[in-house]
Amino acid sequence: MSEHSSADQPDEPGADATHRTLFMLERLDTIAHIVVGGFFLILSASVLVATAVMFVQQIHVAITRVPGDKAPDFSFGCLEVLSNLLFAVIILELLRTVITYLQTRDTQAIMKEFLIVGIISSIRKILMIGAESSIVGTESVPEAIGANTFVQESIGVVLSVVAILLMIGGLILLRRYYGPTENANKPAETSE
Repeated sequence: MSEHSSADQPDEPGADATHRTLFMLERLDTIAHIVVGGFFLILSASVLVATAVMFVQQIHVAITRVPGDKAPDFSFGCLEVLSNLLFAVIILELLRTVITYLQTRDTQAIMKEFLIVGIISSIRKILMIGAESSIVGTESVPEAIGANTFVQESIGVVLSVVAILLMIGGLILLRRYYGPTENANKPAETSE
């Protein structure tokens, strides 16, 4: 028998270096996610500021519009404002995904957040198509243009509804398979 037991033997060569490297990579990953989250926050704030400016401009144009003027209709400006606001919500939901990753590192919670982003994005498309179709037939939108695109847009709405139902089904399956998220509000553990 040898004098040294397996407990006295050092770990595999390079194990400590591998541990340090993995620790460093995890820290860099965390820093990268924080930077991405910061960019999402700045981007959503920029979209909101630009949307507010656009809305004020639309109101000014609507107030100062002379009858018979060829200026864009206020309705179209409102649609663009609505689209931008929903886009800002999508960006904020992506930020929520990064925050969830940093807090929990839980795959189920992260997948849930991405499914929610997909649902909001699909709902945004449906709302925009519905709002645009309600404007068709007004003096600023000829009937012919509306009739040509109505079928295409209707197919898009049906596909979006199917996508939403599939994503909701995915959320239900996640919950049934994994159960409720246990550590959704717990901060991530760090090993130092």
